[in-house]
Amino acid sequence: MKKQDKLAVTADDLTHEGMGVAHVEGMAVFVKGLLPEETAEIEIIKVAKNYAVGRIMELLKPSSQRTEATCPAFGRCGGCTLMHLSYPAQLQMKAKRVVDCLARIGGVDSDIFEGIVGMENPYGYRNKAPYPAAMVEGGARLGFYAARSHRLVPVERCPVQMPVIQQAYQGVCECLKKYPVPAYDEASGAGLLRHVMIRASQSTGEVMIAYIIRGRALPGEERIAEFLKERVEGLAGVMVNQNMRSGNVILGDGWRTLWGRDHIEDELCGLKFRVSPASFFQVNPAQAQRLYEKAAEYGELTKEDTVFDGYCGTGTLTLVLARQAKRAVGVEIVPEAVADARINAANNGLADRTEFWLGKAEEVLPAKIAEGFKPDVVVFDPPRKGCHPDFLAAMAKAGPKRMVYVSCDPATLARDIALLRDFGYAARRAKAFDLFPHSGHVECVVQLSADN
Repeated sequence: MKKQDKLAVTADDLTHEGMGVAHVEGMAVFVKGLLPEETAEIEIIKVAKNYAVGRIMELLKPSSQRTEATCPAFGRCGGCTLMHLSYPAQLQMKAKRVVDCLARIGGVDSDIFEGIVGMENPYGYRNKAPYPAAMVEGGARLGFYAARSHRLVPVERCPVQMPVIQQAYQGVCECLKKYPVPAYDEASGAGLLRHVMIRASQSTGEVMIAYIIRGRALPGEERIAEFLKERVEGLAGVMVNQNMRSGNVILGDGWRTLWGRDHIEDELCGLKFRVSPASFFQVNPAQAQRLYEKAAEYGELTKEDTVFDGYCGTGTLTLVLARQAKRAVGVEIVPEAVADARINAANNGLADRTEFWLGKAEEVLPAKIAEGFKPDVVVFDPPRKGCHPDFLAAMAKAGPKRMVYVSCDPATLARDIALLRDFGYAARRAKAFDLFPHSGHVECVVQLSADN
């Protein structure tokens, strides 16, 4: 097989990134946009030692699960990768991935899997959108990056964003035309505007807009804030974030409020939360509530229990758990999130039953355990890379009755479950949740207890 070869292939699987997988003479061939059971004529565009990549020239036999994507930028934008697959089929694919990872990597019996929870309406769910900026035809334009690149794909609308974010996005785009800000160029270092981040509250409809810039100030800041106040319904605040660093990290450390508040307020599981622009808050609140309710169920907490929440963010899950426990302790590395968590605890009347520690989970927990801290239940929701081995070892050393692992990546989840088995903890129950319809991402909650 070589580049520019043309051949007919039939896909038999799908990667979580939406690439169809066909096999030709024992070699895997990945084809963007090709669904399982579909046959297409493709052209080979890359040949590696163990795999090849092709592109569709002509779709010869479409799948019964193929559907028309509702987004005009689908296939060009790197966000949604599965919008051409029916939603029930997306859920089946994600459930299969969870089961496969748990069995293949974690050595877990599929009998513990309790299915996947999808959305009734898998559109308009995202409450946060970071829009990168680039110079297009002489002016700054916003959009999303193409997959695996920093090539901007301008978008008019995004069907997975909340309608209020769509409305705010249109207002920002109009503002950029009226009060231009040059977009930052990574290669030359010229320009100013890196991203515009918009966050919204599902419960109140409030919107927060943050301009992320490589510089100290926006030209005409007062005029920009005044324009957005008049144009964006529900606007709670306009902020500027200074990010002078190179690389892919969106936010810098310096924040200024141009107008209004430096936070919005939202609700989850009957609790009120203050959300700052840099704080972690689930982007799909409706599904997050279902996920957190399951995590609390798996925790089997009593009013005599102390529960520890690793990677707690703004304290959302910590406070949900605190209502059922004697004491809830959370740890988080982002100072703004810890500050929000403490305010959230006070605002919900849970300050006397909660405590929040600032630092890395893998450093804070071992130190606290050495001082005598002994949680009855441990709940943790790490980033995609999973848990640090020191954190897993510290949890096991503490000897909790149960652990509840909330994961955004089935592969690292399964890896960590295998490590925890070596410490004497076995997976008992697992359930998946679709927080990101039309993408390959899937969340999962797993209950573990001592293997005795």
